[in-house]
Amino acid sequence: MIRLRDRDGHAVWREEGRNPLAFETLVADAPARLVRRIVSDGPFGGQWTIALADDGAGTTVTVTEDGEIYSPLFRFVSRLVLGHTRTMIDGYLRMLARSRGDVDAQPPG
Repeated sequence: MIRLRDRDGHAVWREEGRNPLAFETLVADAPARLVRRIVSDGPFGGQWTIALADDGAGTTVTVTEDGEIYSPLFRFVSRLVLGHTRTMIDGYLRMLARSRGDVDAQPPG
């Protein structure tokens, strides 16, 4: 991630890769909660809340998406071909689990 110029006093970061996205950090309450909103122009937008909670045996990670897909064609492809959660939720949870040593990690559901 690359740090960009702040927006309304909030940190902005850009993820690099095939489809770079810029996110404004709305809430950073470490280590319990992170809220980020997409500030890049594109076919979709929204915000994601990542919350961590001690469950006694480990940590429960909850990702809440409040997103929008503007293009009807992209909405169709996202829903029926890619899956709405494939990159943003499933991918991040899988990477998080693997970073903790669970090489066979799969998202719930």
